[in-house]
Amino acid sequence: SIIIAGEKIEENSIYSLGYLLRVNTSGDTFWSYAFGGSQNDRFYSVAAVNDGGCVMAGMTSSQGDPNGDVWLVRANSDGDIEWEKTFGGTNTESSRSVAKTNDGGYIIVGQTDSYGNGYNDAYLIKTDSEGNEQWYQTFGGNGTDHGRSVVQTSDQGYIISGYTDSFGGFGGFNFWLIKTDSDGHLDWHRSYGYAGDDKGFCGLQALDGGYIIAGYSNSTTNNSRDILIVKTDDLGNTDQ
Repeated sequence: SIIIAGEKIEENSIYSLGYLLRVNTSGDTFWSYAFGGSQNDRFYSVAAVNDGGCVMAGMTSSQGDPNGDVWLVRANSDGDIEWEKTFGGTNTESSRSVAKTNDGGYIIVGQTDSYGNGYNDAYLIKTDSEGNEQWYQTFGGNGTDHGRSVVQTSDQGYIISGYTDSFGGFGGFNFWLIKTDSDGHLDWHRSYGYAGDDKGFCGLQALDGGYIIAGYSNSTTNNSRDILIVKTDDLGNTDQ
């Protein structure tokens, strides 16, 4: 079966709820559930768990801080909530990607306005298997810096892909690739781009040990958006 997570606005409401849907391979619905409270709540990412359940990450304004906190929810195979956690400070936080880690916990990435430099820094959170925070790290400069995707790497560290206008100097937003060790400490970061906006949304480790980032660029075609893919070596270097 297939699990889909997102958001839903109920009839006669102006607020969104986190939405979870399980379908079979033909697209027929097994079940669907909406989660949340009286303010905006939404999921941006979902990861399967070995027992048939799943974990969802997103943003909630109904719990934690009303400006928005990172929201992590664990559901069983029937869609029932087993636990939920929030992370963040007094300003706005949101998560965009969650993945299982080799120790049975979870790694989450998004952005924070409360920590780091205090304005749209990438926000990396590691939890145990019950969603309890073990550590967090922030990455960014004086501009707008977003983490959009995170995966664990073969050396047990993490690779974050996203976009930044603090680093690179190519103009507008630039693709951004961050490599950390297993505790989230920065190993290195690189930016890639052209004269316009170049935003990375998904990154993976390639079979050769390097990395692949996918996103879009409006640098080359009169402000229309083209797909942009960047391939690097294991230190984030390209041939260009």
